[in-house]
Amino acid sequence: MRVASAVSAGIVPVLVLSLVLAGCGTNVKSPVGCISCGGDGLGPIVLYATTSVGQTVSFGVSTSTGALTAPVVNAGPTASPGITVGTPSPNAVPPIEFLYVSDPQHNALDAFAISISSSTLTPLAGSPFALGGVPAGLTAVGAFVYATDSRGTIDGFVVGVDGALSPVFGSPFPAGLGPMHATAAPSFLSIFANYFLYATDFSDPDGGVSGYTVNTSTGVLTPIAGSPFPTLPDSGPSGIVFDGFFVYVALSKANSIAVFSADQISGVLTPVAGSPFPTGNNPSSLVVTLGPVLYVLNRDDHTISGYNVNLSSGFLTSSNGSPFAAGTATGEITLAGNFLYAADTTANAILAFAVDPILGSLTPVPGSPFPANASPLALHIVNTAIP
Repeated sequence: MRVASAVSAGIVPVLVLSLVLAGCGTNVKSPVGCISCGGDGLGPIVLYATTSVGQTVSFGVSTSTGALTAPVVNAGPTASPGITVGTPSPNAVPPIEFLYVSDPQHNALDAFAISISSSTLTPLAGSPFALGGVPAGLTAVGAFVYATDSRGTIDGFVVGVDGALSPVFGSPFPAGLGPMHATAAPSFLSIFANYFLYATDFSDPDGGVSGYTVNTSTGVLTPIAGSPFPTLPDSGPSGIVFDGFFVYVALSKANSIAVFSADQISGVLTPVAGSPFPTGNNPSSLVVTLGPVLYVLNRDDHTISGYNVNLSSGFLTSSNGSPFAAGTATGEITLAGNFLYAADTTANAILAFAVDPILGSLTPVPGSPFPANASPLALHIVNTAIP
């Protein structure tokens, strides 16, 4: 999928919308961060998982069954909570892509070249790239990578042709007290295809969500009027995803999901009627499909809640059979096509589910759970290119 290139080329927003929707439901090397959008169809699908023991594990993904291959162990940081992909050349064929992983032990980002023919990773020269604080969530917009960190800021980086990271002008950008996770995507209906970035502030007393416009030429973040946007007092916002229409926020301390509509021009967030919506205990990671169906991992219950989303209002309705048992999963969830994957940190495995795109129900994939060699934490799907 080439949303970033469509915008830079000035293609009309209707085409941008169709490109985004055509792949939604996967986190595949998403140039728009956590929107959960699909790959470009150029090569095999690979699932990458950070772990608790200094490894980044990769799996081949069957596009027909959702099954995972045996894990391939790569070097990586310990207990990384964030992983994303950036590209210096959105229009390149085959794509030039690099994997970035937050490294909390070294206050840095680890960077890897992605093999165009396998799931292996090669550390880049100059990696790790230093930050001023402990990194948490990562997201990307084309040639820009953003990391929330413990200083109450978001660090912005430009991805070089060799994958090296250099600071965006004006970085780091203020982001409240305890920014945790971030998501970025273009608005769907704006004639300018505006890009917005939103970040949860876990420590904000009002449960705030910080919002920014993204300059797609320079990577500079500009606060949106009215930001931060409150959810509930002391609600502990954690996971977040933006689908171009609505922003969904996991309120880990309030056991609920806040939903905002995003103004297509300004990015201003407005709570939808009925928000926040109840979910399980300690919701954390979220993904959204084309359906649209929203899935939320409830860490303390080890379940996944599914919600059908009303495209007009953003109102959430529980999906058929929700919540769904998810072993002992406490890590992230991600999507690849009509399959959902959950990191089961306790069982050292990846759970796989087939997604019913209409009803939103989840059915375990034959062979699930799949051994992960170590305790998986953050997940990211990448569509590698054919050599």
